[in-house]
Amino acid sequence: MPVDKFGRSSTTGQNVTNVSGFSHRYVNSNFLRKGQAIDMSGQSIVSLGLPQSSMDAVRKKYVNEKFFKKGNPIDVNQKAIKNALTPTEEGDAATKGYADSKSVGKSDLNMNGNLIKNVRWPEEDHDSVNRAYVYFAANKRLSIEGGAMKGQIDMNQHSIRNIISNPQNEDEVVPKQSIEEIFLNRYSPASTMARDLNMDGRHVSYLREPEQSHHAVTKGYADTKLSLLGGDMQGDIGRGGNRISHLGEPVQSNDPVRLSYANEFYLKRDGSNWMRDDLSLGGHRVIGMANPRLDQDAVDKRTLDGMIQAQQLYFEEHFVSADAVSQLRGPVSFNRQRILNLRDP
Repeated sequence: MPVDKFGRSSTTGQNVTNVSGFSHRYVNSNFLRKGQAIDMSGQSIVSLGLPQSSMDAVRKKYVNEKFFKKGNPIDVNQKAIKNALTPTEEGDAATKGYADSKSVGKSDLNMNGNLIKNVRWPEEDHDSVNRAYVYFAANKRLSIEGGAMKGQIDMNQHSIRNIISNPQNEDEVVPKQSIEEIFLNRYSPASTMARDLNMDGRHVSYLREPEQSHHAVTKGYADTKLSLLGGDMQGDIGRGGNRISHLGEPVQSNDPVRLSYANEFYLKRDGSNWMRDDLSLGGHRVIGMANPRLDQDAVDKRTLDGMIQAQQLYFEEHFVSADAVSQLRGPVSFNRQRILNLRDP
C-alpha cells in the first residue's frame, strides 16, 4: 500500500509503520510532517519560484528588490512612510505628529549659541550656506556694511526701498519723492517749474510745433513770424476781422497809415472833407467831371466850350461886333450899361 511523505496511506489516511521496505523511522527522518517546524540545519532552500500568495516563501533577490536594506539610503520617491512607531533612538524615523510636537514653530530658530555643522555646498538660491561659501563669494557679494559694485545690477522689475530721502553726494540714488520735488516729470502735464529756468547759454532743442499761445517755439517757427523790430513780409496778412492799431507816422510811400492820418491829408471820395490848400495837378488833367450845379463847382472843357458858344450866340443876337461898330453911322444906346476893360486908344 503506498504512503505519502508523511507516512500516511492514500486510501485510509492511517499511519503505516512498515510499507514496502520504508520504516516509520525512515519516514520521520526523510520526510516533513504538516505543521511541524523545519530545522534546515544551516542548509538553503534553492530554486524557489516567485511567490503567489502572502504565505509563500521568497528568494533573497526578491527581498532585495522589494525591501530596504539596512545601511543603504532610502528613496521613498515622494511617498509617505505611514504607521511608524514613536521613535526611541536618535536614528529612528519620526512621524509628522511627533515632529510637530517637537517643532519650534514658524518663528525664528534659536540655536542657543550652537552651530549648524556639515552644511553642504548650496545649489539653489534658498539653500543655506556655510562660512566657506561666504568667504569664497566675498568678492561677488555686497556686505551689509556697504561696498563698491563691480558690475551692473539687474533688478528684474523689483524696487529699491527705504532709500535715504536727502542724498548728500551726486552719485547717490534718490527716492521717487525727491525726484518729483526736484525734477520735472517728462510725461506729466501737471508737472510745473517752481522757479525760473536758467539755461546758462544752452539751447532747448527738438521742440514740437506750438499749439497754444504759452507754448515755447523754435527759431524756425519764430523766423516765419514778423519781428517786433521790423522785417519784410513774405505773404499776405489775414487779419481775421481784427484791426492793426498804434501805427507810427508813415515815412516811405509804401508805409501803412492810420485812418486819422488819411482823413487829415487825403480827400475822401464821398466828398465829406475838403482841400485846405491849392492843388497842383503838375500838368495832369481832371477828367470825368460831372456837370456843375453850384457857382463854385469846377467845369470841364466841354461845359466851358458850350457856355462860351452860348455867350457868343447871345452877343450875336443882342450886341454888335467891333466890325459892325466901325460901320455905325449914328448914336448907340447902351441902355444904362457900362463899357468895361477898354484898351487905351
